[in-house]
Amino acid sequence: AATARMCGLGERFDLPVASQRYGTVPDPQWLMRRYKIRWSAFDTVNTSIGQGYMLVNPLQLAVMTGRIASGKMITPHLIAPRNPGAPAPLAIDPQHLAFVRDAMVGVVNSGRGTASVARLPIDGVQIAGKTGTAQVRRITMAERAGGVRSNASLAWKQRDHSLFIAYAPADNPRYAVGCIVEHGGFGATAAAPIVRDTLTYLFDPAKAMALLDAQELGWGGTVKERMDRRSAAYKAANDPNRPLSQAVEPASSAASAPINAAPPPAATAPQSPPAPAPAETLAAPDALTNVTD
Repeated sequence: AATARMCGLGERFDLPVASQRYGTVPDPQWLMRRYKIRWSAFDTVNTSIGQGYMLVNPLQLAVMTGRIASGKMITPHLIAPRNPGAPAPLAIDPQHLAFVRDAMVGVVNSGRGTASVARLPIDGVQIAGKTGTAQVRRITMAERAGGVRSNASLAWKQRDHSLFIAYAPADNPRYAVGCIVEHGGFGATAAAPIVRDTLTYLFDPAKAMALLDAQELGWGGTVKERMDRRSAAYKAANDPNRPLSQAVEPASSAASAPINAAPPPAATAPQSPPAPAPAETLAAPDALTNVTD
């Protein structure tokens, strides 16, 4: 718990915003005060992987990542301070930090990690990262015995949250990122590609936009083209002079599908809402989730 707080989890930052939800970093004193329950060994196990009572938000994840990358107690600001001063070093053995950094580089760049999809398409720039998956439903003992259901077989609201943290460049950190996609599934499925595309834009905007142009072809065109089709379909459907027998393409048809819309699922699978597009993924700092992988 002390190390988690040192890294920024559970911390309330001095920011000019209306409110912050700063989550929970549980410990024996908190559990007794909150639930009148004594701490047990399984609480330590749950907390160590970010499950159980642990709650964090995307901003805290980004701060944690920045502190790991820099080895310093950096803090977030919306407006750059005039005299920021030098942040204090983390009270963590530098060899331990180096081990974690090397592991995060391997997660993305070794070919054996969980986030190869997050590699940057930019020569000479590597990112270091870590996937995460936050369970949002209780898995019964009967399900564990017979096989845990996949996310694809579940209703959207029961699917795991997708998380990814990263910093770049790995050898000279400049940016730190925390991303949560609610009900996005495994961290490499939804959150990691968003972080990859965001960092690509920060390092090479032209290349990022060229990649976006190629992706939009599979989404049904640019944002304007898709919205124009939806607008035309809506106007046609609500035209008072339209003959009652005239068929009108619904606004939610495949031709006017929202950004990042997935192909329709099989008849037996529950309908999943579209994953958010890169432009829509700036998470608010008050969104809370617990983290595991």
